[in-house]
Amino acid sequence: MQTSRVREAIRDSINRRYDLIHYIYSTVETTTQTAEPLMRPMWSEFPNESRFWDVASQFMFGSSILVAPKVTRPQGVYKHMHMQEVTYALPEGESWFNYYSKASVESTPQGEWVTDALPDLEQAVYVRGGTVLPIMMHDDCPSILACIGNDLKLEIYPDADSNATGTLYLDDGSSYEFVDKDAKSARVSYSYNGGMISTSLVHGDEYQNFPNVSSIVVYGVDQAPEVCRTGAGE
Repeated sequence: MQTSRVREAIRDSINRRYDLIHYIYSTVETTTQTAEPLMRPMWSEFPNESRFWDVASQFMFGSSILVAPKVTRPQGVYKHMHMQEVTYALPEGESWFNYYSKASVESTPQGEWVTDALPDLEQAVYVRGGTVLPIMMHDDCPSILACIGNDLKLEIYPDADSNATGTLYLDDGSSYEFVDKDAKSARVSYSYNGGMISTSLVHGDEYQNFPNVSSIVVYGVDQAPEVCRTGAGE
């Protein structure tokens, strides 16, 4: 029987997968068109950084999320603290955000690496600046298919120019009817610029099952907006 510590880690991993299921599904659909894998070596996204040419200890999860998994056993005092060291580098020329704390993080200078000690329920996961992540709301959700139509939260991680983009691909998740790009599948594009977020439809003019966006969160800003208006001026 699994310990409570293991059960907690498994539960957290499942919740993170549910959080990101729209990002994962949308990226995989793009993979079917471009052949770019979901899990990518660092040199695939950052070919000009020679330190990543032979790195196997971290990878890009799609184009927007960097993951440096825990690949060594905890040593010394960390073993008793349920913590583990991870060494990684954040590519230069990009803005980065810690996925857990949402704090902005500096890129790692050439020739340098960062080593952090992380607790059980935290991984070295960083969101690339310039990203809009669609997060599925899933409180008390029994399965992904039962909740795939739930509300979304848009998480916006601006780049150095305060811009961000993202996409959301939708279909029924089970049939081959997605080939009907007008009525049975859709792709929404999100764009954040100058403090405004806009959406456009790449395809799916007759698609009926768009999820509701219940909240939008912008990270890396100094203060809350004084006024929020929708396209209707409300």
